[in-house]
Amino acid sequence: MFANGNVTLYVMNMDRSIRFYSETLGLKLLYRFGDPWASIQAGEGLTIGLHRPPHTTAGRKGSMSIGLELSGKMEAARS
Repeated sequence: MFANGNVTLYVMNMDRSIRFYSETLGLKLLYRFGDPWASIQAGEGLTIGLHRPPHTTAGRKGSMSIGLELSGKMEAARS
């Protein structure tokens, strides 16, 4: 099954995005590396990565990626 996961969202305004996830939603800011990257704890084994790309992809198709870590074999995760 799934052990951990990360959702990366491409954002244009890092300060506003961090305020939304930490203050409005009440999630924990784990760390921030200036404007390029921040990590938010979204639950047991799940983090939200906020990333400000050098180009303007935020809010467009393909502006999110999902990464999952399996604790077992791929076949078990599919069932």
